[in-house]
Amino acid sequence: MKLFPVIVSLLILGGCAAQKHSTPSAAEETVSPELFRLAAGALDAQKFMLRVDKIYFPSQEFPVDSPDSYITMDNDRVKIRMSPVAVSKLNGDNVESESAVLVRGKSKKNGDLQYVLEIKGYVEVWPEHRRIAITLHKNTNECFVSMADERRGTPIYKFTGYVYPLGN
Repeated sequence: MKLFPVIVSLLILGGCAAQKHSTPSAAEETVSPELFRLAAGALDAQKFMLRVDKIYFPSQEFPVDSPDSYITMDNDRVKIRMSPVAVSKLNGDNVESESAVLVRGKSKKNGDLQYVLEIKGYVEVWPEHRRIAITLHKNTNECFVSMADERRGTPIYKFTGYVYPLGN
């Protein structure tokens, strides 16, 4: 008889814990087909701003916040501005170039879009070619970016960010 109240209490508490809450998760709140459409359109038109969120350096286990870093493209003109945190680690990555090419690659099976931005030749502090791979995640304006030295095939760094139409 003494076990009956304990069993009933466990069943009630277990049932409450198993119920799903109707509040959306953080990932669900950022899902927006409209943002995805605008970001993909901006990349296709080569008129975009990519705001950097977090930088992943090869030598560090955890990412570094970098809210004042960005890449803009207006036709073949590219401007890259990295925060002091990034510049101090990379010996300068503030670049302006008028010889950039952005090519849309194949879509991934999950719906993500892939782009490659190439900057060739001597560009201010970069005496070598750079290849910037951009993956725009499906139904968001979030992206993952990998920057590499194209001639050596070595990664420089990776970062996450958000793509917006230029001027927004």
